[in-house]
This record gives sequence, structure tokens and C-alpha cells, in this order.
Amino acid sequence: MLSLSNSASPQDHNYQTATLTLAAVYIQMERYPEAEALCQILIDDPTYARPWIALTNRGWAEYKSGRFLEAQDSYEEALDFRSDYAPAHFNLGKLDQSQSRWLSAVRQLELASESKQMSPRAQAEAHFRMGEIYITLDLRDKAIEQFRAAAEKAPQHKWGTDSRTYLDMLL
Repeated sequence: MLSLSNSASPQDHNYQTATLTLAAVYIQMERYPEAEALCQILIDDPTYARPWIALTNRGWAEYKSGRFLEAQDSYEEALDFRSDYAPAHFNLGKLDQSQSRWLSAVRQLELASESKQMSPRAQAEAHFRMGEIYITLDLRDKAIEQFRAAAEKAPQHKWGTDSRTYLDMLL
């Protein structure tokens, strides 16, 4: 495991930022146990001012490790801290979709897609995923609406191009 300097105080803002950044790097490297351990350090630190971020990152590591109940708990705890934290809603929506909890997934993805906290690509992904759910539920008009929104949000990105493919089939 990469380590942070022993001379820095765990309550120091730079140490906390470095810990969160290293956790994100571990997630990118698919080293989920190390990412979870670093997120837990921040979650347990009463001086860390943004625990919802560490909880959401821990939830993603748990989700990618196939520990869906733990991931759901992490996302919900993040939302207990900050109910408008769009990345937690987004990840919870993806989790709900993977577990065929369609209505809950749509609610969570709607919240994420409407948030200015999310990039246009992430908003497009949320719309695309809602379109997929509406196809599954045989709600063609709602699916078309979501695929159009995804194509508009990120026309050159995967979510936009995949949405246009669906639209070509549906229209």
C-alpha cells in the first residue's frame, strides 16, 4: 500500500485531501480494500468536514467488490449527512438498477441528472440509464425522452451516441 507521510497530522487538511485522493487512485486501480481503508480513516475522523464524500467513495469500492448491501448503506449514510449530494444519488441509482429496483433507481438517477454537481457526461449517463429502465418497464415514450436528454447532454460521448442508437430503433 502506498502511504502518507507519518509526519503529517491526520487532522491536517492537506493530509485529509491526500488521503481522499489516494483512495480515489486506489479505486481507479481497482484496489478496493485499500481504498475502503483510506475512506474509513476519513469517516472516523471527527475533524473531517466532508464525510459524505468518503462514504460515497467507500460505497463505490464496496459496490465494485460485489458487496451491494454495504455499498447501499454507505450511500444512504452519505445522504444522511448531505441529502443533496448528487454523486451518492447517482451511485445509489446505479446500484438500484443493477438490483432491478427500477422505481428507486429512477428516483435516484433523476436527482443526479438534475444536479449541477454532476458533469454533463454524468447527467447523460443518468438519463441513458433511466431510458434503459423505461425500456425494461415498456414505457417507450419515457425512454425516448430520456435518450433524447442524454444525446443532448453529451452528443459526442458514449452516452449520447448510445442514446442515438436507441432513438433510431424507437422512432
